[in-house]
Amino acid sequence: MVANQVQTTYSTAPEPIDARQREMLAIQTAGAQFEALKCADKSYSAAGITFVQDGRFTKAKCDGMTVASFIGCFNKEALLATIRSNIADHAHWVGVDIIPVLKANLVLPQGHAFRLDMDPQLAHIRNRGTNKISGYVGGQPSADKQALHLHAELHIFLQSCQAQLTVARGDRLNPGANLLIDGEETVTAETYPELGEKIAQAFNLATARATTTVSMQ
Repeated sequence: MVANQVQTTYSTAPEPIDARQREMLAIQTAGAQFEALKCADKSYSAAGITFVQDGRFTKAKCDGMTVASFIGCFNKEALLATIRSNIADHAHWVGVDIIPVLKANLVLPQGHAFRLDMDPQLAHIRNRGTNKISGYVGGQPSADKQALHLHAELHIFLQSCQAQLTVARGDRLNPGANLLIDGEETVTAETYPELGEKIAQAFNLATARATTTVSMQ
């Protein structure tokens, strides 16, 4: 009698990734895309770009990540435009992730508003390859001398999950004393929703300190 033979097969499909891993991969890809943009004024090899044929597609790679894909012929101008468009797509999803978190968690002084207009910034990314999106907090001075009047800039980077903050008394054209303390200007996280929470925490701490100072004067 011949024993039944059991054939074991092993899947070569990659393990599925969760939303957190997917976002971290997107940030890593964006970093490679910004590196690849350096080919604008240098050779492909000097910019670290290689090309791999994958069926009908030609994939442009940088730092081990695919930064653009093409069917058929393309030139450097088309490559740069495609990379910038891919970065803009990434920026769109960064906005989708972080704007609701900021709106929900920023505690704004009376008479102040937060704005982060995505459309003009996405257009700028597609045209220039800008590496950040920016939000602003501002308001009109109050007749109440005890009221806090401030201006804030929230610069959210696309190639790393990091933000640079400015929170100061006054307005954008006439900024006053900085309300952040050392270490609060730079905020880092692993995902953009987490970054939004940390930005709001730093902003709220700064405004709380300033409000306390104003009320004691």
